[in-house]
Amino acid sequence: MSDATTGGPPRLLSVGDIVVGPNELLGEWVAAQITSIDADWKKVAVLRSRH
Repeated sequence: MSDATTGGPPRLLSVGDIVVGPNELLGEWVAAQITSIDADWKKVAVLRSRH
């Protein structure tokens, strides 16, 4: 079974990747670019954009 069918991303995230998802508070879709990854803390830094 591939990761895409289990609800997870199809591959690990990398710096430079763009992720998109709905924001219920804003009532619209938002995009963010991964700028750094801290695997130890399971955190990422992002640049966000609303469209």
